[in-house]
Amino acid sequence: MRYYFLVTTDWVRGWDTINGTQVFSVPTSTLFTPYTGNDEAKIRDADPQYLAELTQAWLADLTYHWQSRGTSAPGERDMQRGGVLGFVRSADTAVTASL
Repeated sequence: MRYYFLVTTDWVRGWDTINGTQVFSVPTSTLFTPYTGNDEAKIRDADPQYLAELTQAWLADLTYHWQSRGTSAPGERDMQRGGVLGFVRSADTAVTASL
């Protein structure tokens, strides 16, 4: 596993497991409000299963490109700046788990 992401109701953060550096950090509401009809309360009150579903939808959009070709997926530019986007798009599998 090259990258590790921690998704909470407050932040989505990612680290490079090889060198330990943080490569991604964005407020969860910034990434997921497009998936909740702009309802931040759904994110604040989300249980682990719902956060996992939102994360899977977001990763699918990053992998297969966002619904609008004229705009970027939420967090796409931050992923690109962190050097992670190409890896996410080329990965064969992604694993999600809830603690």
